[in-house]
Amino acid sequence: MEIQGQKHFENIKEKVKAIFSSEKYKEVNRLTNYKLSGVYMIYIDCDKDDLIMPIYIGQSKNVQKRYKDHLTQLLSLNRLTYESYKEYFFSGKNSYYDGFFKTCKIFKYMIEKDCDLTKFRMKVLVECEVEKLDYYEDFYIEEFSSSFLGFNQFESRIQANKLKWNANEKNENKDSDVTRFLKAIESDIEGVQKYYEYGFTKFNFEHAMPTDISYLLNVTSDNNSIREIERLQKELINLCETKIPGYFELLNLKNRLHFSLETKKEMFKKEEEFTVKLISKIKNLLNTGLLEKSDSEALGRFIIKYEQGKIRTLDFFTHSFTKNLLEKHYNEDMNKLIQLRDSSIEARDSYFLDNEKRDDYSGELRKIRYELIFPRKSYDLFPLKSLTYKLSPKIPRRTQIHIHFDLTNNGVMRSVIPKHTDVVRVLIFNTETGQQLAYYIDNKTTRKIKNDIFYIEKDFNNLVVFQKQRFAISSTKSDQFGPTLFIEDYDNSFISILSEYKHGINDYVIKNQSLYKLSSIFDKINEFTSEYSIIGWSCSESKNALNKALTNDELSKHPLSIKLGILS
Repeated sequence: MEIQGQKHFENIKEKVKAIFSSEKYKEVNRLTNYKLSGVYMIYIDCDKDDLIMPIYIGQSKNVQKRYKDHLTQLLSLNRLTYESYKEYFFSGKNSYYDGFFKTCKIFKYMIEKDCDLTKFRMKVLVECEVEKLDYYEDFYIEEFSSSFLGFNQFESRIQANKLKWNANEKNENKDSDVTRFLKAIESDIEGVQKYYEYGFTKFNFEHAMPTDISYLLNVTSDNNSIREIERLQKELINLCETKIPGYFELLNLKNRLHFSLETKKEMFKKEEEFTVKLISKIKNLLNTGLLEKSDSEALGRFIIKYEQGKIRTLDFFTHSFTKNLLEKHYNEDMNKLIQLRDSSIEARDSYFLDNEKRDDYSGELRKIRYELIFPRKSYDLFPLKSLTYKLSPKIPRRTQIHIHFDLTNNGVMRSVIPKHTDVVRVLIFNTETGQQLAYYIDNKTTRKIKNDIFYIEKDFNNLVVFQKQRFAISSTKSDQFGPTLFIEDYDNSFISILSEYKHGINDYVIKNQSLYKLSSIFDKINEFTSEYSIIGWSCSESKNALNKALTNDELSKHPLSIKLGILS
């Protein structure tokens, strides 16, 4: 099995290399504009492993946008310190990045193999109609075994999610959905047995693969499916026994929890049934006329409130007025009800305790699994370095000097968080000599970068945000973060992720550059050009954003600004 798996791995490696060395497949990058529907492959082009094939296969209605999404998520993780990322990753019951583990797997691989961002590549495997995306994605995932050798998730987990989603809808294809799910389970069982030591198979199996499919017996009535469910469930149990650490202990806790839950339900049912009988007796008492009128009216009001759900059973039978009346007429029934209530409370407490034990143990196992997709070594700031784009702006034909401005962000304030916009780099192109000069600018933002900006996941500690957005990067005014972080502690005055995507400049680049005042560069350009010089300009962001940046540098009235017509 080991030799067979290694041979398959080598075959896949050759196929992947052939794709990324061929011009047959469209390569997507920030300069392309492939707004097409298709299936793509991500490849980390620093293949240094005999067990992990660094590929991910996905689908999109717009592969250009999907490339941007994938890459900017990595750019975001590249900003966080090792300690911050670890804090987020292992926070709470579930990781903060649960649901986004594909990016975490890629990040771990790139960190441990010393890859930089330039090694992130993406090619379109096939262009197709939206209706055929699922088919081709499944085909290529199977073709390249990317769920076992690479960064993809198991098909059985994907099908389980679809089955759960369809169960909430009116579904006429229930049996076919179950059949598709069972095929995925069988395929993944075979894959786990064959490739357990490869890729992230161990993590995918222990963390995400459905291991209890007995509930499907209540979903389908098809005899063939029922036999298949029973067979596969046995295989899953055997696989779990041999592969998952702590499986027996967790199974025992789950069984104990199930018993506690059933006991709790049974005791609650008995209490409710006895209560109904007692209420009926009380109503009969009211009809006898044995009670004083005031007592009868008061007791009647309590019964109405009880039936409307405004008071609980316990409130009804422990209230001083009703308690005295009931003890007088139904003392034996009252004692029985109190015993049932005590048993019900005991069963509930036992269930909560067992649930807590199960959750604690599951949490311990979960954190051990998380270690499988977390970097095994610590790292310095910006471990993936930078994108290092070579920019070639479109320069009009007659232009003699062309100036390109790269900005820190788009200058648009979408919240109360401060956002200062600066020019981070100026590129000067002399079209007559072919000379190109690059100047990194000395300003408020770049000076902060030189002293290290502390980046954070903006929504992590935000208690008022319920749907937290991952990879939404902000910064703080200190290198501390916690649940007491207030909005005034945030600062968005840095090179934004989207701006970095456009020009490739981040803090790692700035750290290694000499900085120049923008005013001195403007003075020099103005000195060596005349009113007859044909000067053009371009910008990584909007004209309005450049206006803000030049105003911040007090250059709005500079002769070059006027000559260029930037502030007009």
